Amino acid sequence: ASVRLDTRRKEILPDNAGIRCKVKVVKNKISAPFKAVMLDVLFGSGIDRMGCTLDAAQDLGVVERKGSWYTYNGSNLAQGRRNAAEAMRKDEALAAQMEADVRAALDAYANPEEEDAAKLDVPTASDDGVSAPTEEVESYLE
Repeated sequence: ASVRLDTRRKEILPDNAGIRCKVKVVKNKISAPFKAVMLDVLFGSGIDRMGCTLDAAQDLGVVERKGSWYTYNGSNLAQGRRNAAEAMRKDEALAAQMEADVRAALDAYANPEEEDAAKLDVPTASDDGVSAPTEEVESYLE
């Protein structure tokens, strides 16, 4: 199966640490094409996994952002996206717990009939409230 990806640089990260890219699926014979994602490519280490996890956690409501502060489980994580991702890199237990919470929230979003959706207070696909981030969340499910 052939997949063609269109990668475009959007901006350079602070301190010339890497670049922020928009990657769009142009051709895909297996599933739906034309899906797009924004990600950070760090020079010397590749795709920033912690940054992607942080973005997904924010879109799903696992991590709250108030101003420039990121809050996880009721306590301040860090000020700024870059510092929050760095805190996750330093504390592997925190990163593993946040990734588990993101996966549970995605599962609850994909299966709204189960008890997990109510327990995690995750917006489901059946909710028609303003706060439901359906477009961002559905991009993680594809």
